[in-house]
Parts: sequence; structure tokens; C-alpha cells
Amino acid sequence: IARALLLDRPIIIIDDGLSAVDMETEHTIIGAIADYLRGRTCIIVSHRVAPLADAQTIVVMDRGRLVAQGNHAQLLEKSDFYRTIHRQQSALRKAETI
Repeated sequence: IARALLLDRPIIIIDDGLSAVDMETEHTIIGAIADYLRGRTCIIVSHRVAPLADAQTIVVMDRGRLVAQGNHAQLLEKSDFYRTIHRQQSALRKAETI
């Protein structure tokens, strides 16, 4: 991720680049680079929902198929699949902090 940021490109792709860290650290890293990403296109491939909550557009895929698209609030409202994943991961995140 650091190398991608140092290249100062208008498009950044982070392909599951934070999967090796816990959810809290992932959230901290995304928050820390948020200012850098302003005005750039950033594509984040993630199995976790939390770091995507501030994204303008989230594309939800299941087994290679597009199942929903929208921002975090829209997906929580209209996508059972996204809502289920969000609830499961939120519960796991709470358990990690205990």
C-alpha cells in the first residue's frame, strides 16, 4: 500500500491489501489515508464491509456475480446479503475489542 501511495497516481487499487491486519487496524489505516485519497479514484477489494462505509459506491459481489450496488446506507437498506455480512462482521469486531 505504501508503494502505491508513493507513486502519487490518480487511480489507486488496494486488492485485499489489509486482510492480514485485524479490523480495528484496517479501519485506522483507511482513516489515515482518507485525505490522501480525496480527488483520486480508489478501488478497494475487501471481504470486510467496515472500511468501505465511507465509499461513494460499493459494488457487492457473490460468487462472481454482481448482487448489489450503492453506498453503505443504501446497501444496508436494500441488500439482505450486504446487511447480513455487515451484522456478522460488526458482531465479530465487537468481540475482538472485548
